[in-house]
Amino acid sequence: DFSHNMRSIIPSLDKFTDGFETGEVWTISGPTKHGKTTFCDTVGRNFTAQGIPVLWFSFEMTYNKFLEKYRDAKAPVIYIPRERNKNNLGWIYRKVREAKLKYQCRVAFLDHLHFLIPAEQMFNNSQVAVGNAVRFIKTEIALGLNMCVFLIAHCKKLDFTQEPNENDIKDSAAIAQDT
Repeated sequence: DFSHNMRSIIPSLDKFTDGFETGEVWTISGPTKHGKTTFCDTVGRNFTAQGIPVLWFSFEMTYNKFLEKYRDAKAPVIYIPRERNKNNLGWIYRKVREAKLKYQCRVAFLDHLHFLIPAEQMFNNSQVAVGNAVRFIKTEIALGLNMCVFLIAHCKKLDFTQEPNENDIKDSAAIAQDT
């Protein structure tokens, strides 16, 4: 399985990134309610318009509310667990692998990072837990399954005059180096 280069059809983004390849993890971060999911939704729809199947894991919206956005015929392949099996990276891995085999998905959107980590790990040491999760997503899902992964992550509360950077991602010690 070789790397696939994909364009977002957003000219400035494609120029900046030179496209998106399988095997990569892209972290999309920003304050709550500032358009992270909407941005990823746009990128996902643009991939789908080019015939690139995508997969969504959304843990912040109800099943019906998320699907409501995709009532049109050009909807991406969507997996939204009815049982909300969050905090289980092994389960996420199995579902991504299944979508790749069944639907030839090459892109997975994970919304959002902190729903992928068991609460007890977050209480013990959140930076280590986030680092381990990001490393698993990079090595096992992105590289191991040859997928392009968009990982949505909240950032710390910032002063509105401050421009965010990778150190502002919530519990971010390993995110910038592993994605």
